[in-house]
Amino acid sequence: MFEICKNRKIKLPIIIISIIAMLLVSVFELKASIDVVAATSFEKTLELFPESYRDSLKALHDAHPNWSFVPFYTEMTWSEALGSNAEMQLSRNLVPNVTMGINGKWFSTPSSWKDTAISGSFNWKENAWVIFDGGSGGWVQASQTAVEYVMDPRNWLTEENIFEFEMLSFNSEYQTKDLLKKMMDDTFMDCDYAKVGGSGSKTYAEVLMEAGEKYNVSPVHLCARLIQEKGRGTYNSTTNKYELKDTLATGVKGTDGITYYNFFNIGASGATQEAIIKNGTAEAQAAGW
Repeated sequence: MFEICKNRKIKLPIIIISIIAMLLVSVFELKASIDVVAATSFEKTLELFPESYRDSLKALHDAHPNWSFVPFYTEMTWSEALGSNAEMQLSRNLVPNVTMGINGKWFSTPSSWKDTAISGSFNWKENAWVIFDGGSGGWVQASQTAVEYVMDPRNWLTEENIFEFEMLSFNSEYQTKDLLKKMMDDTFMDCDYAKVGGSGSKTYAEVLMEAGEKYNVSPVHLCARLIQEKGRGTYNSTTNKYELKDTLATGVKGTDGITYYNFFNIGASGATQEAIIKNGTAEAQAAGW
């Protein structure tokens, strides 16, 4: 009896180890199967894109296997997208007249990026580009060379620039209130203290989530645009908070005496600060903001 019990005690760990080994093999086999399915799925996705896109997309997929790429069909030809009633419409796309900044570096805007072909883009009598926004330094009409370069997705399929193609429709699975709260840290929208309208009852994160769902637009995109347009705010060392000191965002009375808000600076252009505020307020009044 002693020997039988002894043998059983010896065999039990072996059986357990064997079962664990079999489970591990099964897990590895399952992972291998999933990887094969994922690779096959990606190859099928890749076929939906023009061949000239594929090498860059494959490199991004190899570095970030969880990223998903979905083609968007505009139903427009390249010529139609560039037409005089589309992207090459006068003053629709502008470049700095003097200097421009990219990734924190400043350099003179090349003449090839400033247009002379479209009527009204260049003053031949004065031998100068027409300023459409921003005062004497200003912004001028972009050339077709510049617009085509910026429009071509193949120039931006990199880890740094791919996010400009992020889908902007609402998706509650990825676009969460917690994500917005992280984005809003150390900004005038900080969810720890900031309420919409100063004394409002809702945080900016709550308002953007509601707006995103209602209008089917990404609240993450809205948050990023607010930071882009208004900045992070001015830090107040006394209150340890970031405060928004922007006239269009804090409210301006329209011609009807009602206060309007323009957080995204839509239509807020002009050669002077006064003109910028006036035009931005007029836009907000016309839209009922």
